[in-house]
Parts: sequence; C-alpha cells; structure tokens
Amino acid sequence: MKKISNAAGSYLTGTAIADAIMEYATALWNQRRVAFVDIPFVNGQGVIERAQFLIGWANQIATVSARAIGSELREPETERHLRTEAKLTAGVIIARPVETPDYTTFDAYEL
Repeated sequence: MKKISNAAGSYLTGTAIADAIMEYATALWNQRRVAFVDIPFVNGQGVIERAQFLIGWANQIATVSARAIGSELREPETERHLRTEAKLTAGVIIARPVETPDYTTFDAYEL
C-alpha cells in the first residue's frame, strides 16, 4: 500500500494505483497539462471510499510506502486506464499502415 499526498490531504491506496498515478502525473507535468483522476482509497476506519483530484502541471503530489491495513487495494481497470493515459500523454506514436500511392498514373495538366 502507498499514501498519496497532495494539498488536500493523504489517501491510502494500492501500490499499483499510486504508481500509475505518478506515471500519469509525470507525463502530464512534462506536457504542462492536468487531468482529473478518480481513485479508491481506504479511510481511517478501513472503509474503501473514492477520491477525485487534479494531477499534473503545477499540482504537486507525493507517494510514500505504508503498512497495509488488510489486503492490498487493487482496482485493475483504474490501474490500466491510468497507465494507458500516461502512455498516450507522453506521446507514444501508434504506427498505422499507409497505402502506397500509385505513381504510374498522372493527372493531365496544362502549362
């Protein structure tokens, strides 16, 4: 488990979720952009809640390892989404096949 801290407070969440947020926040920071994220966290009473906050440009966050209060909090879909957004934001180029032009035919033109 890890705690994510920002100006609003600290949130105890799963290690993979926290790491994915840091990846996304770094990619956003490098592009001078921000994004709104929604993640699960464990409150002081051990109940799972959700937190929403901005990450990226001019929004400082930090993560710190924390002892687990039970099992590791996982939300694979959120982790996958954050990592995908981080890759897209960082400028990963997706190659697509292109058609080769036919240079054997030319349009008529006048001089």
